[in-house]
Amino acid sequence: MEALNINDFSNHKIEDADVIKRILGGEKELYEILVKRNNQRLYRVIRSYLKDESEIEDVMQNSYIKAYSKLYQFNL
Repeated sequence: MEALNINDFSNHKIEDADVIKRILGGEKELYEILVKRNNQRLYRVIRSYLKDESEIEDVMQNSYIKAYSKLYQFNL
């Protein structure tokens, strides 16, 4: 299995589904790859509803926590 550098998230050729499989297999630190890949998009969506930066940060954090706890439900 290829070693992944979590600091080089944008250049990974590995698909999200494969990252998720590896996270579920115990490589929990790889969740950071998914966070970094999706952070700007999530921010823009939340920003379209909320204007207060601290509220946006709270919603983003809660979203990532919930997504992580439900990762096993992802349709691979």
